[in-house]
Amino acid sequence: MKNDKYKIIGAKVKELSQIDLSEEVIEIGRNAFENVTIESFTMPKSIKEIGEDAFKDSKIYNFLYSGSPSDWLKIKFRNINSNPIKNSDDLKRNKK
Repeated sequence: MKNDKYKIIGAKVKELSQIDLSEEVIEIGRNAFENVTIESFTMPKSIKEIGEDAFKDSKIYNFLYSGSPSDWLKIKFRNINSNPIKNSDDLKRNKK
């Protein structure tokens, strides 16, 4: 099923060392990474929507986004806690 697209619905842990979402992921669901500490998080430009409180009380030490600033502005953030950069220390954009 090459053309399948996916939604991330949640992490059941409090700490993750690395998350690299693939281009097949188009949505991060409500509360998906709430209260999770993440060492490194890579988000593809394929993300179209991030659910309410997806990153509430989370901590991301290194955040990498594969899209452009204009791609970022097209993402539908459900609320302020949907934005992964709200609690990130180091922000980078992959300039492929």
